[in-house]
Amino acid sequence: MMNYETQKQAALNLFKDSFFIAKKLEKTDSLQYLKSAYSRLIDEKFWVVICGEYKKGKSSLTNALLNEPGLFSVDVDITTSLVSTITYGEREKIMVVLDKPGEEKSKNIEITREEIPDYITEQKTKITLKTLEC
Repeated sequence: MMNYETQKQAALNLFKDSFFIAKKLEKTDSLQYLKSAYSRLIDEKFWVVICGEYKKGKSSLTNALLNEPGLFSVDVDITTSLVSTITYGEREKIMVVLDKPGEEKSKNIEITREEIPDYITEQKTKITLKTLEC
């Protein structure tokens, strides 16, 4: 099995041929997209999107991928009710971005792990939310 660095280098090598083809075909939009993707891979900033039908295990999968059992509530009656964004940080910081209809600015508040269900589950949500960042 290849390790992460080997896989990353193999992916970066694929970009060389892609750059050449995009330039040769004069596909400037494709070239810009490729350059952006290449930069994100170099910087190790990429997206993993987990989506699916209601009550099909997305929170369980997220907890498993992060090796964080219980980070997102999982239960027969629990339903996560908003999009969550998780990024790496030197220290744990959980921010909720609050959006109120009719207001241009969002309000950010920091919460604890224990408060996550109060903001992301349909059963406990107290207010309208835009996103959660961990």
